[in-house]
Amino acid sequence: MLKTVSTLNVPGKRFGQIEALRHLKDAGFDGCDYSMFGFDNPDGGLFFQPDWQEQVKALKKAADEVALPFLQAHAPFPSNAPDDEERTREIRRCLSLSLEACHIAECPMIVFHPTHKSPLPADPEGREDIFRKNVEFYGSYLARARELGVMILTENMFGRSERYSRIVPSAFSFAEEINRLVDTLDGQIGVCLDVGHSILVNDPMEHMAKVLGHRLKALHLHSNDGISDRHTAPLIHPMNWEELGHALYEIGYQGPITLESDGFLRPLPVEMTDLGLRFMCENARYIASLVK
Repeated sequence: MLKTVSTLNVPGKRFGQIEALRHLKDAGFDGCDYSMFGFDNPDGGLFFQPDWQEQVKALKKAADEVALPFLQAHAPFPSNAPDDEERTREIRRCLSLSLEACHIAECPMIVFHPTHKSPLPADPEGREDIFRKNVEFYGSYLARARELGVMILTENMFGRSERYSRIVPSAFSFAEEINRLVDTLDGQIGVCLDVGHSILVNDPMEHMAKVLGHRLKALHLHSNDGISDRHTAPLIHPMNWEELGHALYEIGYQGPITLESDGFLRPLPVEMTDLGLRFMCENARYIASLVK
C-alpha cells in the first residue's frame, strides 16, 4: 500500500513543528515531508542556530511518539544566489546540513532544486553550461549523502520570463533532460516529479512519469490552472489523475503519495486547518487508489 504524506510547512508555521505532527497524524496521513523551507535564513533560520541538531532530534522523537515517519524531505531553496558568491556559499553549507538533518530524522530522501535553472537559455552552449553546473552541483554532495544514507532527488522546475512576465520552461523542466542528469551521475540521484510544474510547461504529468521510469522516487502532488503555481489540493483543478495513476502503476512506482498543497491551507483560518488537512488526506488516498 502506498503511503500518503503531507508537507510540514504550513501546519508547522501555524502550530509549531512538533504539535503539527499530531495534526497531520489525526488527519489520517501515514507520513510527513520534512519541509526545511527557510532553514537557510541567516536571520534565525534553523541552520544558523547553535542547537539545531538537538531541535531535529526533538522533532524526530515527537514524530516517533505519534508514529508519523519522515518519508521524504525538501531542502532549503533556491540552491544558489545569482551574482552573490558569499550567499551561495551559505546556501551550500545549509544544503549539506540538510543531509545531516535527514540522517537524524531517519528520512531516506531529500529534494534539492537544480541550480542556475531559470530562465532556460536559448543557445545550446548556454544550456550545456547549466547542465555541467548541475552535474557538478549534485555530484559535490554524493559522497556525504552516501555516508549519511540519504538519497538526493532533483525536481522538474519552471522559469519566469522577466520580459514577458509569464512562466516559461527552464533547465530541467522536461523528463528527457532530467534523465540525462541522473544517468550522467550513474543513478546516484533520483527524481521527484512535481506534477504542477509539469502542467505549467505543458508536459503532461503522466508522460513525465513514464519517461522518468525507474528514476522516479517521489512526488509533489498539487493542482493549478496551468497559468500560475498555485500549489492547491490535487482535485481542485481538473487534471488527468487516472492517467497519472496508470503511469505510476506501469513503471512500478513504490514511493510515497506526497501532497505539496500548502496553497490550499493558506487561505483557511487557523480553526479550519484540521478540516483542510483531512480533505487533503482524502485527496491523497483517492490518488493512491488510482495506481492500478
